[in-house]
Amino acid sequence: MKVKIGLETHIELKTESKLFCSCNASSEKPNERTCYVCLGFPGSKPQLNEKVVELAVQTALLVNCKINECSEFARKTYFYPDLAKSFQITQYEKPIAQEGFFEVLSKSGKKRIRIRRIQIEEDPAKTIYPQGNISTSSYVYLDYNRSGIPLCEIVTEPDFESLEEALVYTKNLFDLFNYMDIIDATRDGVLRTDANVSIDGGERVELKNISGSDALEKSLKAEINRQASLKSAGKIIPRETRVYSEETGTTIKMREKEGEEDYGYITEPDLPILYVPQEFIDHIKKSMKRLPEEEVALLKKNYSLSPHAAEIIVYQKGMLEFFLTASRNFKNYELLSRWLINDLLKSLNWNNKQISSIRINDFLEFLRALESDKINERQGKELIKEFVSTGKLKLDHVSDLSELDGAIVQTLTENKKAVEEYRAGKTKALEFLIGQIIRKTKAKFKVDLIRQKVQDRLKG
Repeated sequence: MKVKIGLETHIELKTESKLFCSCNASSEKPNERTCYVCLGFPGSKPQLNEKVVELAVQTALLVNCKINECSEFARKTYFYPDLAKSFQITQYEKPIAQEGFFEVLSKSGKKRIRIRRIQIEEDPAKTIYPQGNISTSSYVYLDYNRSGIPLCEIVTEPDFESLEEALVYTKNLFDLFNYMDIIDATRDGVLRTDANVSIDGGERVELKNISGSDALEKSLKAEINRQASLKSAGKIIPRETRVYSEETGTTIKMREKEGEEDYGYITEPDLPILYVPQEFIDHIKKSMKRLPEEEVALLKKNYSLSPHAAEIIVYQKGMLEFFLTASRNFKNYELLSRWLINDLLKSLNWNNKQISSIRINDFLEFLRALESDKINERQGKELIKEFVSTGKLKLDHVSDLSELDGAIVQTLTENKKAVEEYRAGKTKALEFLIGQIIRKTKAKFKVDLIRQKVQDRLKG
């Protein structure tokens, strides 16, 4: 069975205001952030948000697209409750960018996915089905806070030949755009996908409104299985638009699949041609951050980090800046990266906090305590949890080395026979003494530190 998949990925651009009006792009209470423009009042005039153009150009550059010097907006006309004015302002015949590619690495190797076009468009309102889904709910809620949110739609050729390739592509796009500050990953639905699926050269079926990688995997699996079952039964696969139902684990029919001509595209009369000169593109190029793969290479080269550690530090929001700042005053890069990506990151995720909530100086004080053996790793793990949860680093509650020295003296005094056996060459006696000290100190100190201190004292 040969699968062909094409994706239309809609990314919500990280702007303060909407695409054609000054309403705040961050939604709070339903229908709170609206005006006569994003509600489609008669006579309202759209005004293009310049920040959107900057982010769209960045998006096009990241997926190696040709940016058109002149592009224009169009009205995509269809009747649906989420469109107050019964049309969506998008781009059609002349998009902002086209003819690009994006490489993905899957089990079958590296593959180049062709990008057909990138277009700027406004998001419709959010449709909520309170009684289930489009088939089972007898009414809907509409939240127009989302109406007019700026989107970039990235349309691929049908180059995906497996579910895995589509998932890798979507994840890589999300990670890249999040790293480059094109999207705000804290917002809901910042990356949504429509998928066109066909098997063995048959008719394609469109899957709409897929949000998130889990939903994409479930939707594509369900649709591929449905089409395979129909084909094996000798039935025709009709061209239609479907949606995934979480309740049934299957895709259900939404409507007959429209052709492009059904949308009645016309040029948007209230917006001029969008002119993007080469000077503007060059300015955007110069202002863009280094690509994540370049940062990974630099971390591996300059700090001797493993590829795994470098990738986590680069792609985890805010962690690269945190690491680079901390590394100026702490040169044990292995210790820094290990505690950063393991215990600190886990505690942040558990407490639903961002790394920006952590004071770098406190974290460095914690690392220095580890490095000087003032605390051991077991204590460190507990301290990090408390530190992230409360925002307070309580190193003063940790026993210092004088406690360890006292325990060693006491143990050696109480176990003179074991001391004599060790000096006579019986190494098992040393392990016995170390075990006694661990019990006395309730495992507060590293075993290697205890061993070294005991050996030094016995030699003396």
